[in-house]
Amino acid sequence: MIGDLLSYQSGPLNPLVKVLILVLFLVAACFFARCRIRYGGILSQISTLLFFGAIAGAIGAAFRYEGDFYSHYKWGESLLNLLLAIFSLAIALLVRKKLADVYRILGTSEETGNDE
Repeated sequence: MIGDLLSYQSGPLNPLVKVLILVLFLVAACFFARCRIRYGGILSQISTLLFFGAIAGAIGAAFRYEGDFYSHYKWGESLLNLLLAIFSLAIALLVRKKLADVYRILGTSEETGNDE
């Protein structure tokens, strides 16, 4: 019984998880789109990159779901996951640069984080 539930080929859990992933990426994209509009400056830039990353993740998840039925959709999942990774790297680099700027402004007296 539990084997049928967890079966990759015939179990209902596999497609449900794939649809859940798609929905979660779309919800995240909606949140990032609202943040992009609401906030300015660096937060808007980060929200924009996160928005595009979430869209790439959602489309990749849709390709993954369809890839179970049509094998020619498998390439889309890989390509869009590559885009998601590129957006994630761009976000990491942007945040790292801004954190380094903040560190330079605050100086070395704050580097230990000890409350004195």
